[in-house]
Amino acid sequence: MAAITQHLPGYIEGTPDVATFDDLPSLLAVPFVAIWPTRDEAWGKRFYRFSVSKSPYDEATWLMAEFDKGAEYYVVGALTGAAEVVTSLPSWHAVENDES
Repeated sequence: MAAITQHLPGYIEGTPDVATFDDLPSLLAVPFVAIWPTRDEAWGKRFYRFSVSKSPYDEATWLMAEFDKGAEYYVVGALTGAAEVVTSLPSWHAVENDES
């Protein structure tokens, strides 16, 4: 079974939530994942997509939430045992921000 461990930035105190999942729909239904697409109006940004980032330094795989066609992005959580589940998600890569 695959799992995701919620990413909490260093300035947030607390213990990250951990959830298990069997497939992509159940991953996207995890409450701390499902909240990301709903932040459009509150943040004034347009949710673009979820993507996957693989660390060049270790075996870590991260679920990313992208906004404004990828110009802004956030780490949602660390994935373990999820390689087969997230194959349909695009690979994350940095994009140029067109705003001047």
